Amino acid sequence: MLGYLALLVVLLACLIVAASFRRLARTKALTTSDVGIFIGPILLWLVLSIVGWRTKSLSNLVDPVVLFVLLSMCLGARTYLPRQGSNAQVARWALLLGLAFSVLVYALTPILPE
Repeated sequence: MLGYLALLVVLLACLIVAASFRRLARTKALTTSDVGIFIGPILLWLVLSIVGWRTKSLSNLVDPVVLFVLLSMCLGARTYLPRQGSNAQVARWALLLGLAFSVLVYALTPILPE
């Protein structure tokens, strides 16, 4: 039952991403930082894993899934909440928030046993 709930959350995150990219593309507000919201934090998490800042096991491969859900909420907030600055500035702040999420997810997830 818990697996179905997790799958539902991931599917909802995918819908948020698709709707956000569609709206940003339609309004011509899509920037490279919007795409970087997903590429940058996932690459940062991967680099932290390779460098071995905190040793993790294969059980910790749930981290990217949690990170994807957080990043989709970040993109949804960037797209649908009222803007407080220019389009590029809001996109850069969302990217920085995504990078912070990446470090926090990596640092705060406990090491799970195999």
